[in-house]
Amino acid sequence: MKRLLFVVFALHIVLGPVFAQTQADRDAAQRDVYVILDVSGSMKSEQKFSNVIEYLEREVLDGLLKTGDSFTLITFGDTAGERLFRTLSGEEDRLALRNELRSLEAEDNYTDIGTALETLADILEKRNIPDVRRVILFITDGKHTPPPASPYYGKDLSVDERFRSVGEKISRGGWFLYVIGIGGETDVGTIAGAVDGSVYTNTDSELSGLEVNAYIESVDEKVSEWEAAQRAGTPGLDGGKKLTGLVGVDRFLVRLAALSGLSLTAVAGIALAVLLVLFLLIFFFLRALRPVVIIASDSRETVKKKLAPFGSLTLNSQNVTLPSIEKNKAVVRVERGLRSLKLKALDNEAFAAEAPIRKAGTIKLDKTVTIQLANKKNIIVKKG
Repeated sequence: MKRLLFVVFALHIVLGPVFAQTQADRDAAQRDVYVILDVSGSMKSEQKFSNVIEYLEREVLDGLLKTGDSFTLITFGDTAGERLFRTLSGEEDRLALRNELRSLEAEDNYTDIGTALETLADILEKRNIPDVRRVILFITDGKHTPPPASPYYGKDLSVDERFRSVGEKISRGGWFLYVIGIGGETDVGTIAGAVDGSVYTNTDSELSGLEVNAYIESVDEKVSEWEAAQRAGTPGLDGGKKLTGLVGVDRFLVRLAALSGLSLTAVAGIALAVLLVLFLLIFFFLRALRPVVIIASDSRETVKKKLAPFGSLTLNSQNVTLPSIEKNKAVVRVERGLRSLKLKALDNEAFAAEAPIRKAGTIKLDKTVTIQLANKKNIIVKKG
C-alpha cells in the first residue's frame, strides 16, 4: 500500500511542474492577431467605425499586442484584401499601427463577407507560423451583400458549399474566429458557423459587453487541443474533419495532452498507469473490508465465526462457546481493525500463570495462538 501511495505522489510531483510550465510558455508565446474589418459605408453611422477604431487601439494595440507579436488587418466591402501587416519590434511599430488604423475610412458600397473569409483563409495558409497563439476578430455591422463581380454574388452563405469549404480550411489549420456583429441585423452566426469552434456576439454601436479576453482564453485552449491532436495524429482532425468530432475519453485525453505539452500517446500511458493505481487501491481496500473467519477450538469442539472490520468476538459469549471455558464467562476477545487482528485478555484469573496473554494483556493474532487456561486446558485461536 505504501508503494502505491508513493506512485500517486510521484505522478503529482512529476506532472505538476509540467502543467505549470506549459501554461507559462503559453502566456509568453508570440501571438498572431488578425482583424477582419467591415469598411462599408453603413459602418459610419452612429459612430460605429470610429468606436471600432478606438476599441482596437485600446484592447488590441495597447492591451493585447506585445513585442514580438504580429498584427494583420484585412478590410472588406466592395472587395477584400490585406490592408496592413506588421510585427511589433518596439513602440515605434505600435505608434505606426495606431496611425494606420486612424487613417482608415468606411466608404464602400457593398459588404462581401464571402470574399473576406476567403481572403483570410489564403493569408492564413501562407503565413501560418508554428508555435504561436492565434487571435482573429471578424467585425461587421451587416449582412452579406456582395457586388455583382463577386463569386459570392447572389449566394446564400449559410448553404453555399464554397463558403463552407473555406471555413473548413481555416478550422483545419487550428484557427477559430471571434465574430462581432454591430447592430441587430448581421450575418455573424453564419460566419462563425462556417469555422468550427468559432464564437460570435452581437453588440451595439458603442461596442458594449465585448469579451475579447474570454475569447482569447477559449481559443488558447482550443488551439492547444488541436495541436495535441495533430502531434498524436488523432483520426478525425485531418482530411477536413472537425475537432468537435472528438468525444468522451478521446477529447478528455486530447485536452490533457494540450495542457501538459506531452504527446497523446504519453498522456494515454500516464492515464492508464493512474487508472491501474486506482484499481489496485480499490482492490486492496475492498479486500481489507472483507470479513475474515476466526476459528476457535479446544479438545472437544471447534467454532467458526466471521468477523467484519472493527468488529469483535468474545469467548465465551455471542454463541461462541467452548466447553473448556466456563459457561457465560467472558475470557478473551478477538478484535479486528482494518487489517490487524489481536487477542485481548478479559479475565486474567482464567489463564495459567505462564500464559503470554496474561502477562501482555493483548497479543497479535497473526498466526495460530494457543492459550493456556488455569484449568490446565488449552484453546486455540487462528485466522481461517
